[in-house]
This record gives sequence, structure tokens and C-alpha cells, in this order.
Amino acid sequence: KAIKREEKPKNVQLSGFEAITDRWSTAPKTDGIQDEIVLANGETITGRYILTEAGAMTPSHNPNGFAPSEGFPQVDGKTVNDRDYQNDKAAQTIVLQKAGQYDQRALQTPVIVSAEGVVLSGNDRTMSGQIAAQNGTDKAYVEYLAKYAPKYGFTTEQVAEYANPRVVFVPDVQMP
Repeated sequence: KAIKREEKPKNVQLSGFEAITDRWSTAPKTDGIQDEIVLANGETITGRYILTEAGAMTPSHNPNGFAPSEGFPQVDGKTVNDRDYQNDKAAQTIVLQKAGQYDQRALQTPVIVSAEGVVLSGNDRTMSGQIAAQNGTDKAYVEYLAKYAPKYGFTTEQVAEYANPRVVFVPDVQMP
């Protein structure tokens, strides 16, 4: 069963990394199955699929304008993501195209999210999914997820508890 989000008092202002972790920790989530995936570098990691809302995790860049997400980890003043969505118009176009037809392709390689809610891999799919949730263009994704929910350790009923359900993979160990 999904853990329901707790409402924060309206006068509490969070910034930076604290806002990222707060958004993730208070978002509704349902635990799925344990699995392992192979990273692009060949490393195998274990973790668990998590069902949550589209806006629960934080990608490197805000999908509304593509500015770097406040509080996202940085090195030398740049996000740790290898793409600069703020200045790369081609990358922005790809995100917007994916958002317009957001479907099961977004599940073929899972979005990897840290235990704090930071997107480690799959920033473009996360931003596309968040835009698709806003625009109502994620119907194909949601229908596929509902049909094949057991593949990730969920039920169709659990998927239906979410307004804009998304599946992410959270590693068992802290990732660099």
C-alpha cells in the first residue's frame, strides 16, 4: 500500500538538497521486487523497484525551463549529470519529444534514483515523464505499467492509487 504524503505547513521553506530529500521522503511509495541491473560501465548493482509519483524524484534539471535543479549535487559549479540541458537545445527537444509520446519505452531501462531522491541515471526520461504528467501525455505508459505491474512487483490496484505513477530503481548501496 502506498505511503501517503504528509502535508507540510505552508510557511516552511526548504531549499537545496533538503528540498530534494523532503520531496522524496514524503512522496507516496510502494516497494516492488528486488532485482539487479547492469550499468553502462558493466558494473552490476542490486536494488528494488519503487512505484511513486512522477514528481517525487529530482532530475539534474527542472523540466520547466531546463535550469539546473536547485540542490542537485554539483562538482565545480556544474551538475554531476553529463548533459547540460539548460544550454543544449537538441537535448531539450529530445525531452519534449519523449514527453509528447511517453510510453513503455521509458521502462525499458529503469531510471535509477538514490535513496535521497536524486536521479542518478535517466534524467531525460524523468524530465519527460514529469512533463507528460503535467500535459496528460503519459496514458500509454500508465496503461502498460498497469498491465505488466507484476513484472516489477506491483499490482494493478497499486498502480491505480497514483495519479501519475512512475517506476524507478533504487540501489541497495550508496552510489557515487
